[in-house]
Amino acid sequence: MYRAYQLFLLCIVMPVVFFHSGTASANNSMIVSELLSVKVGDDTDDIKNQFVGATIDPYEGFVVDTKGNIFISDTFNYRILLFSKEAKLSGFYTIKNKSSFLPESLCLTEDGRLYVHNSEKEEIIVFSPDRKALKSYNPASAFKYKYEQYHILSLSCNKMIVKVLFFINDLKIVTAYLDVYDQEFNLISKKIFYGNRGDIYEAMEKSIHGFERHFEDLYGNIYGYPLERDWIGKSLPLKMYSAQGVLLRTIDGPLLTRHTQYNVYDYYTKKVGLGEMKGKDFLIVNWHVTPSGSIYTLIANTEYVKVLKIEEHSRPAD
Repeated sequence: MYRAYQLFLLCIVMPVVFFHSGTASANNSMIVSELLSVKVGDDTDDIKNQFVGATIDPYEGFVVDTKGNIFISDTFNYRILLFSKEAKLSGFYTIKNKSSFLPESLCLTEDGRLYVHNSEKEEIIVFSPDRKALKSYNPASAFKYKYEQYHILSLSCNKMIVKVLFFINDLKIVTAYLDVYDQEFNLISKKIFYGNRGDIYEAMEKSIHGFERHFEDLYGNIYGYPLERDWIGKSLPLKMYSAQGVLLRTIDGPLLTRHTQYNVYDYYTKKVGLGEMKGKDFLIVNWHVTPSGSIYTLIANTEYVKVLKIEEHSRPAD
């Protein structure tokens, strides 16, 4: 996706909201706390509005490490923003030729390396924990395609493993590849999907449980949000499954609306379009789940980008 944003960090007293999840234990509730609020605008420390077109996924680059540090792709400013767990802006990730760096999806391996989808050249750039660019990798290099001919759809990490889902387009057929690599981009496994775009989405939905991106915690629980054929304007519900495949919980816009001070929309309408998303009206645009099971969501409108943390809270039996 293509975006630009700069950020102004707003220090605030975080609201904490308790709510009961209908799919959780009867003695469990959830705590929602606001960790970060960044102003959308054109000043040096702002993040630019990413609700700017009908063909992009806004604010796709978002991860939180095990220490609580927050990473957000500031695409149109050619950088990735790093916030400490205290919500302080503590640094940037970028490359020397900034105009060739449009960061989108992000993921972290357990040793602190940051993997970045650079949509300007449809490549993966790897950064060290001290924010130095180490290498870049083109997942379609074996096919000798130019980067205009393929598109990286998603990027995810699990421990020391990197997964890349990408499309190759030609005049007759679309081919999608789900590649699994080690940290040095040695190929571990590959799945291939052929057909028109609709056929590929259907095959991928069956193969990867309908998740464009998913997370797994230390207990074997799986968290994911949908692989959408027409995402723009829709909120992304997070579904949590046990290791046995039992749906444990769904966290979506209506749930957050009921238990926060914001109106979190499932989709934009003619009455409230993307351009009018402001004030207390927000869309869920991204999720991150750490190995310990900590859940974070990024909500945004045309004025602010906010990061919320969602935790389960056990209550004593009545």
